[in-house]
Amino acid sequence: MKTKYLYFEGIRGVLAIIVIIHHFVLLFFPKLFICSYNIADYRNHPYSLDMLVANSPLSIFMNGSWAVCMFFTLSGFVLSQKYLTTNNTLVLKESIGKRYFRLAIPILGACLLVFLLHLLGAFKNLNYPRNIEEFSFGKNLFVNNLSIIETLKMALFNVPVNGDNTYLPILWTMEVEFLGALLLFVFLLAIHELKNKWVFYLIILSVLFAMNKNYILLFFAGSFIAQYEELIKDKLKNNFIKIFLLLLALYFSGIPNIQNEAKQYTIYSFTTWFSSYIYIKFHIISCMLFFVLIVSTQWPKKIFVFKPLLFFGKISFAMYLLHLPILFVVGTYFLNASNGHINLLFLFVICFCITAVISFLFYYFIDAKAVLFANKLVKKIIKPI
Repeated sequence: MKTKYLYFEGIRGVLAIIVIIHHFVLLFFPKLFICSYNIADYRNHPYSLDMLVANSPLSIFMNGSWAVCMFFTLSGFVLSQKYLTTNNTLVLKESIGKRYFRLAIPILGACLLVFLLHLLGAFKNLNYPRNIEEFSFGKNLFVNNLSIIETLKMALFNVPVNGDNTYLPILWTMEVEFLGALLLFVFLLAIHELKNKWVFYLIILSVLFAMNKNYILLFFAGSFIAQYEELIKDKLKNNFIKIFLLLLALYFSGIPNIQNEAKQYTIYSFTTWFSSYIYIKFHIISCMLFFVLIVSTQWPKKIFVFKPLLFFGKISFAMYLLHLPILFVVGTYFLNASNGHINLLFLFVICFCITAVISFLFYYFIDAKAVLFANKLVKKIIKPI
């Protein structure tokens, strides 16, 4: 990655950590994210600490839905950047050729790991203490034990094409990463020779919004920001406007993805007027505002080039693919071994460190090799005209 955009690697690292925190909380301490299903709790204690953490921008550090939206926006920006820098359509054609292998090989590695854990019986009889028993997340994970042939079919076809996540729940995002990227590359090819590209961006963004293709929309939003990065920097110089946009982005980022009648007693009461999926729309707005602010402001970039964040950014795809089965197996083991008395922060540190180590090995032996393989294959197939 070019030095100019090195900070994006750090952003990836932060987002990967947020997703891990999100699933750790949902697995082992869902009360922190949900707070309560009891309306009386919201009426009687609307400003208690747990209410504020679960139903305010403070939840951004454990809001996996928002982090995934940021990942998609970042993908749209980064995948467009090389083409926009070179103005060479060959870059887009090569990107189209590489996309499947870039995703499918690591997906296959993750699915084979789950298959191996099934063979070892790692997912059997994993019961652990929970503080919200009626919350279902974690109770039915990893129950679909497939044959090796079915696992290969799942990884190489069902996941990237259909977003099938029955074998590994987080794989639903891979369909968006695959199809969203391909649609973006085709779109950029189509408008390559056209003027007033912003008009076509607005058309495609409006169509995707109307069709509720929310996650694919974020690819195009990221690309749009990349296309007009310099203009955004030039126009957005007023610090008061930036502060206002930051507060708005933070406010929208905290909208939880669990909606019920009790939300009417929180600062997000207006979300109960809409469908249960309205949070996605506001997360989209939040992500777009954050990206506009990041590209137009210098000081955040200095934070995201912090070396540990760059390291986690490098292995972020591996961490994303592997963290859930590792959290489930490792976290449950230590909870059961301690009869539920282990400190949750200590448990998270254990789970996170093991996830990081395994993810680094996965990155080194599989993920990085997938990138090299895809690059070499496409260079042989697609030749400059």
